[in-house]
Amino acid sequence: MLLVPIICSCLAQKKYTAPELQQVQTSAYRLASPSEDSTNMADVSWRKFFQDTLLQKHIQHALDSNFDVRIALQNIARAAAFQKQGKAGYFPTANITPSVTRVGTSKEVPFGGIYGTRYQVEGKLSWEADIWGKLNSQDKAFRAAYMQSVELHQAVVTQLVAQVASTYFQLMTLDEQLRLTNENIENRSKSVRVITALKEAGSVGVTAVAVLQLEAQLFDAKETKSQLEGQIKILENEFCTLLGTPAHRVARGNIDAQQFDTPFAVGIPVDLLQHRPDLRAAEQRVINAFELQNVAKANMLPKFTITASGGTLSEQLGNLMRPEALFFNLMGGVTAPIFNGRQLKTQYEAASAEEKKALLDYEKSVMNAGREVNDALINLKVSQERIDLKHQSVVAYQDAVRKSNLLLESGMINYLELLNAQRSELVAALSEARLKNIKYGAMINLYRAVGGGVR
Repeated sequence: MLLVPIICSCLAQKKYTAPELQQVQTSAYRLASPSEDSTNMADVSWRKFFQDTLLQKHIQHALDSNFDVRIALQNIARAAAFQKQGKAGYFPTANITPSVTRVGTSKEVPFGGIYGTRYQVEGKLSWEADIWGKLNSQDKAFRAAYMQSVELHQAVVTQLVAQVASTYFQLMTLDEQLRLTNENIENRSKSVRVITALKEAGSVGVTAVAVLQLEAQLFDAKETKSQLEGQIKILENEFCTLLGTPAHRVARGNIDAQQFDTPFAVGIPVDLLQHRPDLRAAEQRVINAFELQNVAKANMLPKFTITASGGTLSEQLGNLMRPEALFFNLMGGVTAPIFNGRQLKTQYEAASAEEKKALLDYEKSVMNAGREVNDALINLKVSQERIDLKHQSVVAYQDAVRKSNLLLESGMINYLELLNAQRSELVAALSEARLKNIKYGAMINLYRAVGGGVR
């Protein structure tokens, strides 16, 4: 007979084991060939990864004041309260009930009418034996929910660090594009003055149309300048929102002065499971769903409870404290569900489906994490190649503009050649600045994708 509860206990509660994921094989990274002892950039603090002191101050300000971070902290406090409730499940419940009862019967029966008043103070104590591991699983489920909230807070931190850094580099990119546009405006203004002087001097082939086209090109550059200035202010507003502060001008450095000394080593794919807080949170959700499934299964089995009650009862309020007024009851019982409209079975099936769903979400999150690392590696490699090529293009266009201005002043070329060279130079220079931003964005995304930014 003793084997029955032992066997039932094994059936009621399963032990959680971490899932084996094929998505974290060592061959999961397309552009990296990491070894077991390779360094992982995720181990580097964001204070060392980002060397710009202004950016460091902005990130710290955001971590202190950002609303999403503060909301995540309240989620931790909420989960901590439920975790305490889970641990309290091992202890008995107790309550005390003072009462006054006026008893009466029908006057149509013998001895009818008012019977009297009773004064009672009763205390009750109830304890459930955890023979199926239900309370243990419930405690583990609450703990997993708490740990999930902690990891989600860390995930918010890593995302915020990346967002602040990315927006900061976008602002510096716009600053660089504005500087290039202002230089182009100066060059086009000079060209307008030259072509106007040539027209007034009666140079062959220089007409009013040439002056108007160069002036139109100058207005186009000024329109680009106005657009960039508006984009900068809007992006500053977004940046201030990340910092949790009202909109203001953001202090920042120069994009060409940025340095990254940290090797871009991504480690092995399995490192993601330890370094990325969002993946750790996803696994805690799996644990929570797994333990709640155990709880639902245990609810379908008999429940053994011990209940004790006691107190004082008297018809006279002043006699409540007399020994003769004391009473007590002690009862042990087993409650076995027989028919309850299928509710318990439905709860178990729903919990089982939730556990499978959480596991699928976890596997999907791991796969997406690997894709993010791959995307960042590809963007980093391709953007550097494009920057090298685009820089050569910019140098060539700058040389073309310089020579075109000299030849135009000498009357050796048509103004249209200068017009095209100036337009192409600005487009190429702005494109090079955008590519630099893509490269820095890829660096930041790679750092976040491998789990960096927590510390």
